[in-house]
Amino acid sequence: NGTLLGIESGDQNTHVFTWLSTYPLAYYLLSFAVADYRDLSFKAGLSGEGDSVLVQNYIYNSDQVLADWEEEIRETGSMITSFSSLLMDYPFSREKYGHAMAPMGGGMEHQTMTTIQSFSFSLVAHELAHQWFGDYITCGNWQDIWINEGFASYLEYIAAQELLGQEAADHWMDNAMGIAMRSTEGSVFVPVDEVGDTYRLFDFSLSYKKGAILLHMIRFILDNDSLFFSVLRQYLDAYGDGLATGEYFMSVLEEESQMDFSCFFKQWYYGEGFPTFALYWEQQGDSLKLQSEQSSSAPAATPLFQVPFELEIRYIDGTSSRVRLAQTSQSDSFSIPVDGWVSDLTFDPDRHLLAVSSVMELPSDSSKLIGSSPIRIGPNPFSDHLHIQVPNGLPFKEIRITNLAGKEVHRERDLDNPLTLNLGTLSDGPYVLELSSPQGSYQERLLKISEN
Repeated sequence: NGTLLGIESGDQNTHVFTWLSTYPLAYYLLSFAVADYRDLSFKAGLSGEGDSVLVQNYIYNSDQVLADWEEEIRETGSMITSFSSLLMDYPFSREKYGHAMAPMGGGMEHQTMTTIQSFSFSLVAHELAHQWFGDYITCGNWQDIWINEGFASYLEYIAAQELLGQEAADHWMDNAMGIAMRSTEGSVFVPVDEVGDTYRLFDFSLSYKKGAILLHMIRFILDNDSLFFSVLRQYLDAYGDGLATGEYFMSVLEEESQMDFSCFFKQWYYGEGFPTFALYWEQQGDSLKLQSEQSSSAPAATPLFQVPFELEIRYIDGTSSRVRLAQTSQSDSFSIPVDGWVSDLTFDPDRHLLAVSSVMELPSDSSKLIGSSPIRIGPNPFSDHLHIQVPNGLPFKEIRITNLAGKEVHRERDLDNPLTLNLGTLSDGPYVLELSSPQGSYQERLLKISEN
């Protein structure tokens, strides 16, 4: 740890290395390693122009090791710069950051000198992130190990966003959610009677992956990246060089955001499991009627998760819109104004929530059937365009439109399914649609109304 002050010759062909650490140091972050090392050092920029920190890496003295890992090791510099800009400057910049290779599993975030086996992107990002979350701020007790591992894990996602792109970050999050959902029960907060179980403390699904996703969901709820990173900076400023718990972080979050997160922490941090959403929708004119049913993977412990969620609404003309809704009970109904004919919905399109979902369209009227297949016709009244769809995908043989006197005003044959008719040339007024398909025929009244 710290800075190498000097190397002196000792007796019997030995050397004495003198190191000094001037920052407060958590007792379990001391590091001591001996090997035939090669020093690979370089500088990394901080948030200010011209400011930098030494990145000192002790790798095995092997040309092959250098060839295998040099590019990944140098990526550490970009991560330091990125984290310094988003959070605060690397907390131990007067000394250094670096890595010492050792034959171990993964890595350990010893202050200023991570002990590490290899240099994969996520592992390097995770251990570096611990210098802020785990080293500069240390969990106040083992029950709040989230303060260390959940935060460091989420910085893996942020590093991917900043340096590899959103697609790589999305891949990381999809994998994290899959791992988190392996634990259908159990809380991120470690119950006091489980603190003595090391495997429970460092549960990969709960402390690491679900812990990271909690921060991802908080970021989504805030819906403001500037505010989210301001919360992290204020938290670091308030508890740096000291200890913190989940409650301490919540107090900073609430103070900065002026929002109440007590319910969120009760359900997601102290609670267990995750929700399943079953959404049923139908379009009624210019309104989308939605019923959202929620169940829990741990109903005895946490029967309800009161969370906002996002819907992407796609229209038949290829456009889309998004809306945020809030689930406050196990069964909620919503009416959403829409401008166009809806083709389908996607729940949580950007994967912000730890949740399972299904989305199902309900036929607007159970009597609207061709054979045994429900039919969608709309909007009705229409202005210029009319959309017709039967889920079976079979083509339409003929479509005929007449006025109420029986005079034919429009006819088309051998049409795709679904289809959109351009009826802008028709005069305003009532009409009758006659539709025939391989499964049978159907008739419905229409009303044409020009747009204002």
